[in-house]
Amino acid sequence: MARVNTERLNFWDWTITKGCATSHRIRSKLSINESNFKSKVAYGHDSCRDYFIYRALDEVQKSATRLIQWKEFFSSKGALQEHEAAEQMFRMTLQGVYDEITLRVRKLTELIAEVILFSYTNEEIYYKDYLYFSEMIAYLNDQSDREEFYAYRSNNADDYIGELRLMIKGLEKDMDPLKRWYLKKAFPIDKIAEPRLSGFRDKYRIILSYKKSDEITLLGKSYRHAYGESTYVHFSHDEHSCVFNENACLLEVDKVCILIVNILKKLNDLLGGVLEVEDLDLRNLSDEVGQKAYFEWTTSKAKPGDYVAIGQDLGVVLEENRSKYGFFSYKIKYLSEPPLPHIVEDYFAVFEIFRLGNRIELNKMIRECFKKVGTDIEISKIESLDKTFFEKTLVECFKKTYEAFRKFDVSNI
Repeated sequence: MARVNTERLNFWDWTITKGCATSHRIRSKLSINESNFKSKVAYGHDSCRDYFIYRALDEVQKSATRLIQWKEFFSSKGALQEHEAAEQMFRMTLQGVYDEITLRVRKLTELIAEVILFSYTNEEIYYKDYLYFSEMIAYLNDQSDREEFYAYRSNNADDYIGELRLMIKGLEKDMDPLKRWYLKKAFPIDKIAEPRLSGFRDKYRIILSYKKSDEITLLGKSYRHAYGESTYVHFSHDEHSCVFNENACLLEVDKVCILIVNILKKLNDLLGGVLEVEDLDLRNLSDEVGQKAYFEWTTSKAKPGDYVAIGQDLGVVLEENRSKYGFFSYKIKYLSEPPLPHIVEDYFAVFEIFRLGNRIELNKMIRECFKKVGTDIEISKIESLDKTFFEKTLVECFKKTYEAFRKFDVSNI
């Protein structure tokens, strides 16, 4: 088991404290208590917003209490027993913990998406509408199961579904049905033949459309990055064992921590700011990192003709593209030997490339290198170098530099 550094452990400890104690302080400001939470249907509470927040805090505290055990697991030295299956058992145990962590990440990511979207519809009527639809759709799904597997419909369930439709319709005179981000189709109830709740991808698209850096970077730079791989929630033949490592687990624990503290901060905002001096550190969380990341994804990094590094490979930009969400990507032609010999060109997201410079900039860099070793050379001689020769030499220099850095022992710094 790898050593977890003190800074990371301190961050986990702080998150555990916030996840447990701050959640309790927010609960104390709600009109919901444990007794009426368990005895009333969700939409039956006087404040459906309070109910939603009460449930959200459940997920935060579940994750915080699991974090206590993850911290213990990754902090213990452990002992690899002398057994022929020891290596396999270690991998399986670590992957089991990873499965649990990624499940928490997935649930918290779903939650923070809804918390973010409620910040744009933070009125009691939308929370009640949301709970009405959730209840009705659950009953519709039960009816569908009955019809398919048992060949009948429940009259009682149909009657209840009809009542819910009427209650939803009654809300519509005081709300804008087009703001129903929680529905697959945001229309008035009479125009929805088969109501469906929106999926995470739908919510992710809506959040991207608002173009708020802190919200987008909390979720991730793509749908798959935000929501994760379903193979960690469902059974799959492929556990990605060849790329799995302990550091991946630690990063996912960090992600749980980041989600916990940001969910708490945003729940406090939904309530108009109920946290006091004990949580000043939480309220003052900076969005600077998120803004920096979003700026990188939505800022042009290279132009056609620029030389770029993609990991340990070198290429030249052929074209620049920008998605409807403002994210940049690039078509790159490999100059070094491509990972797959038959694929000499490929596309990469803006955060996957490192710009080295264009030919003019690199020519000047070469001259500066000559000057540093006490030799000057006319820039015209560098400019006159054959393009093929220039690019071949650039690849060789890049490979040697990359290999030197890869072997360099940073622990001595």
